[in-house]
Amino acid sequence: MPNLNLSWKLSLVAKSLASPSLLSSYTAERLPVIAEMLNISTHLQNLANTPKSGNWMERSGKVLQLGVNYRGSAIVVDETEATTETAAADGGRLVKGDSYTVDGVLRGGDRAPDAPELVRLDGTTRLFDIFKPYLHTVLIFSSASTTTQSTAVLQALQKYPTGSIQSVVVHTWEIYRPNEAGLELATMVLKDKLGHAYQGYAVAPRSEELTVFIVRPDGVVGGLVHGAGGVHKYFSGIYV
Repeated sequence: MPNLNLSWKLSLVAKSLASPSLLSSYTAERLPVIAEMLNISTHLQNLANTPKSGNWMERSGKVLQLGVNYRGSAIVVDETEATTETAAADGGRLVKGDSYTVDGVLRGGDRAPDAPELVRLDGTTRLFDIFKPYLHTVLIFSSASTTTQSTAVLQALQKYPTGSIQSVVVHTWEIYRPNEAGLELATMVLKDKLGHAYQGYAVAPRSEELTVFIVRPDGVVGGLVHGAGGVHKYFSGIYV
């Protein structure tokens, strides 16, 4: 995860697709994680040095590092409803203090989860087979009532460098229209046969509001937005 965090940014800068200032986000994102790692290590060491003070061999929870996240990063955009951890004046950028813990709700800055049994014209696939370490993946959760919004997002993506972004439209198990007008710009159109994607990404199947997850090349949700405006907001912080 740390190596990929830096490598995809270096690649864009080397190709003159991003400003060198993007590289500063590596330190900004990784320092809180490193600081928390040292805090945990110190805590375990103190337990080991103090008889009967606790189970210093405990290897669950934060020690597993499954909750490592970049919430609060300056290049992460999250348009979800403000919570007690989100400053209303923060412009949609999520503020999160603990880089080792997630709250059970997928947010911008979290690791993007997998979803199997996704149907495509030539068989089935899963998100972990679709994500690429050299591409941004834009997941567009499109219901029957959000096709127009989905098309607007696909059109918005055309302004960004060719070969740097793949777009994936995810239909519910109720509909599958891979050849629907307006969706031909998508890299692929999938049917969430068993609902794993909609459940894992906490998207309501019949929602009239479009939900878009922008997954970075390092597998982190860089953007959680609801339309073309949010997509532009995210990529304006990445590309020059």
